[in-house]
Amino acid sequence: MLRVKSLFYFYIFIYTIFLIFGYSFLNNIINNKTIQIINFDDNSSNFILKRCLQLSFITLLFSSITFLNPNINLYIISFILNVLVIIGYRLYFYKNDLLTYFIHIIMAIPIFLLPFYSIILGIIDYYYILLLIIFLLIYKLYLFDYVYTI
Repeated sequence: MLRVKSLFYFYIFIYTIFLIFGYSFLNNIINNKTIQIINFDDNSSNFILKRCLQLSFITLLFSSITFLNPNINLYIISFILNVLVIIGYRLYFYKNDLLTYFIHIIMAIPIFLLPFYSIILGIIDYYYILLLIIFLLIYKLYLFDYVYTI
């Protein structure tokens, strides 16, 4: 059986690949196209910040931390973020890229199945859930248009 903590390294690897090559990486491999590296030199630091603030990247990082240190609070946050990323991608970007939508679903499956593979200990601290809700509200109200505009 795959150790849960080894998923931490896998998710960090996937995060790095998607950050450097973008989500079109797999699409380019499947269609025998040239793999392109995101050109960070020509882009401003504003572009790099936008890229790092994409909710799917934040979700990958939270998921990886959850695999490294599975506790109930991190699990709930990761679970909620994965659900929101899947729903959000379906609502905003699904028509453009079906493969990336499926990547989001596949990357969420280990989080959804984590309780079956690992004992998640701890007491639910609703303070963290409240912080997540506040973060998501601020993200939607102030950062969403900033992050997802070209």
